[in-house]
Amino acid sequence: MQSYPASLVYIDGKYVGQTPWAGNVPVGTHVVGFRLENGSAGRQTVDVLSSGGYACWNFRSSRICE
Repeated sequence: MQSYPASLVYIDGKYVGQTPWAGNVPVGTHVVGFRLENGSAGRQTVDVLSSGGYACWNFRSSRICE
């Protein structure tokens, strides 16, 4: 998981760490949330496959990274 700038990361509502973050997430659909200290937040739905998954949020443009 990545965000610009760095942020707190939540998976399915549970805090897991700060970006950049890498860890084990079960296969399936998950909601990844990103939150800055000032309260700004973004989220996206990610389908995690057996080969892995990736999520990135850009707070500067308020959308998923391109």
